[in-house]
Amino acid sequence: MKKITLLTAFIVLMVRCAQSQNVGIGTITPTAKLHIKGSADLPQLVIDANSTQSNTQPLIKLRKSNGIELLRIHSDDTSNVFIGLNTGKANTSSGSGGFFNTFIGSNSGQSNTNGASNTASGSRSLFSNTTGNYNTAHGYNALYSNTNGNSNTANGVWSLFYNSTGNYNTAAGAYALFFNTTGVNNTATGSDALGSNMIGNGNTANGSEALFSNYNGSYNTANGYDALYDNTEGSGNTANGASALFFNSTGNNNTAVGGSALWKNTTGSNNTATGSVALSSNTTGYQNVAAGSQALFLNTTGYFNTANGFGALYDNSTGYYNTACGGAALYYNTEGKDNTASGFNSLSRNTTGNSNTGNGSHALFSNGTGIENTADGVVSLFANTTGSFNTAIGLGTLYNTISSANNTALGCRAGVNNNLGWNNTLLGANANANAAGIYNCIVIGESTTGSANNQVRIGNTYITSIGGFASWTNISDGRIKKNMQDNVPGLAFINRLKPLTYNLDLQVADKLMQVMEKKDRDGNIISSASFETNARKQKEQILYTGFIAQDVETAAKEINYDFSGVDAAKNDKDLYGLRYAEFVVPLVKAVQELSKQNDELVKRIEKLEKLLATKK
Repeated sequence: MKKITLLTAFIVLMVRCAQSQNVGIGTITPTAKLHIKGSADLPQLVIDANSTQSNTQPLIKLRKSNGIELLRIHSDDTSNVFIGLNTGKANTSSGSGGFFNTFIGSNSGQSNTNGASNTASGSRSLFSNTTGNYNTAHGYNALYSNTNGNSNTANGVWSLFYNSTGNYNTAAGAYALFFNTTGVNNTATGSDALGSNMIGNGNTANGSEALFSNYNGSYNTANGYDALYDNTEGSGNTANGASALFFNSTGNNNTAVGGSALWKNTTGSNNTATGSVALSSNTTGYQNVAAGSQALFLNTTGYFNTANGFGALYDNSTGYYNTACGGAALYYNTEGKDNTASGFNSLSRNTTGNSNTGNGSHALFSNGTGIENTADGVVSLFANTTGSFNTAIGLGTLYNTISSANNTALGCRAGVNNNLGWNNTLLGANANANAAGIYNCIVIGESTTGSANNQVRIGNTYITSIGGFASWTNISDGRIKKNMQDNVPGLAFINRLKPLTYNLDLQVADKLMQVMEKKDRDGNIISSASFETNARKQKEQILYTGFIAQDVETAAKEINYDFSGVDAAKNDKDLYGLRYAEFVVPLVKAVQELSKQNDELVKRIEKLEKLLATKK
């Protein structure tokens, strides 16, 4: 054996020799039972081992006064250091191994034979190792059961305790990777991290109790206290945040970033949650994406949902194929499916409504059970609750409509003012109907106003010409007509009409129709532009030729004629109108009557002429 220099080698021997006296070497005033004082640059104590010295008989033993052994200091090669009771006692340094080992602590490395390049610090660390190499164990019972596993690192009491043949594992923290036996390439940092892992591979756990229950799940990453705590067999999961994916057991390929994200997930797979408690209640739902604190918070079994923003799709439980982008978008959705909400609070109150699309802050905000609505614009279809099949494009469009269906509004603030009925079409900025409940009304043009059911209005009060390259065609097929009578009055009606010229008073028209002033989203009145004011003035200066509708109505009633040319006001906000094309019919009748009278007069004249001729 080679010489080993140690400062305390002769303590036991000198105590016996000196008994109660102090012995000094190089000093005449020893202060201990053995006091060595160097006088030259030489080793102060040299112990030459016996040629048959074995690791079971260490070079130095420290004992209690009663002879109980406390500590051993020994080595069998320049590359090995053994300090502690029974440390390295089975080590065999030979050509086959047993070199470069450091064992410090009672019973550490006790069973090592040919294992090489191992470092163990702590009582019973690497206790069972025989031929394993490149292992590092720090802490009581660290890597205790390892036999021939290689390249493992265990820092902390009981860390990697049951590891036997697993390789390339790293455990830092008390009980980290405690049950690991044959799993490889695992990394555990934190008390009890990956504590139950036995055969799972390629896992990374950072945080106390992270991936604690994992048994054979592989390629999981958990960062944070209790992250992926209940995972047993799930693989390919990533959890970043305290309690993220806490209850996951067999779910695969999930990603959770944020405290308690995907907290209740058990078997759901391919979910992504980013944000505190995002997808926290998900159990078996799959292929969901939640980005934002509390996004998809209550989702349990819903699938293929995407939520981006704080509280987006918060209440969703079983709904699927939903997309929410914006804070609180689709917040109250529970079972609704195929909904798309983009914008803060868009479709926020939707519960079971399906196939709705809301784009813009507070778009379709109040919708609960309405289906197949499309709202594109800030606060568009804001008040809709149960209405369906509506389309609103533009800021504030159909804002107050609640439960109606089949309405279409296109243009900034189109249909903003009233709770409309069904089947209305409003095209143009500020195109509106002036009363609640109006249905089947078509309004085309900026600031054009509809005022009755089953009505079409084209153009606002500034319009001075409507036309094209062909006349308007009315359906007049005899096959679809019934109750036909030859009772149209002619001259009796025409002679009662009062043709006149006139100018329009548009201010009075607005007052009668109760046209509301334009307002912005904050309720402030929007003043008319100068070109609009000028256009109204020019319109009022035009001299028109025509009739007064009320006079025409009176003339018809006087002869009991139900004349369809009068479009009477349907309510107190509606205006009278005339269908001038329909005057052609009584005019034709009047011409026919005049023609008949003319024919009769011609005949009478001819008779008179003949009579006069006979008297000559």
